[in-house]
Amino acid sequence: MNKSLIIISKPGETTETMIQAADPEKDIFYVAADNVTISGFNVTGTNKSGICYTESGGIIAGNKLVSDEYGIYLEKAENITIENNNASQNGCGVYFSDSSGNTLKNNEVSYNWLYGKEYRNGIFLENSSNNKLTNNNLLRNWDGIYLSNSSNNELNKNRVINDYFCIRLKNSNDNKLFGNTVKSIGYSYVITLTKSNNNILKDNSAGFMTEITVSSDLESKNNTLEGKQHIRR
Repeated sequence: MNKSLIIISKPGETTETMIQAADPEKDIFYVAADNVTISGFNVTGTNKSGICYTESGGIIAGNKLVSDEYGIYLEKAENITIENNNASQNGCGVYFSDSSGNTLKNNEVSYNWLYGKEYRNGIFLENSSNNKLTNNNLLRNWDGIYLSNSSNNELNKNRVINDYFCIRLKNSNDNKLFGNTVKSIGYSYVITLTKSNNNILKDNSAGFMTEITVSSDLESKNNTLEGKQHIRR
């Protein structure tokens, strides 16, 4: 679609209006216009994206995205609000590529680690900056939240319970991680920093009175930790 629209499921049928891929090699929703709203759909069954957004100013809210390569995919998108969605059993739940100024809040993101998929992450930001991730619940994804080459993002009050890495930064600088709750089932390091500098980690926890171990390589410098967190190299 290439013009501004509001696309909402029938009243009273939120996430019960199923849209299944007619061609599994194409995106189900592909948005190439500003200010498009997509709300209230159950989107499933594509080897591409359930919802792909490439412009600015839109809203993606109250959708369920299951068994897609990417549940929600932003590509060079700006100022998009993504809220109250459920992304589960995809290759990657939410993926930002070269996208900035977006808000991701109050979403449920779980079990996104399908084998054979290119990415297996709950939320993945790549080459993306100035985004805000707030109050999202992530459960048993391969990587919970992964930032690669992404700077000046804010991760606030997210809850991550994961088999592998909860929050992972690689080549990512000047990010703020405040008040996140993280717990790893399989690894002792719940937050990892690789070649990542000048990040601030404050008041993150693994539960009541539990200290967080942050893994940091020797090429990560000038990171600030406040609260019950310590770095191990």
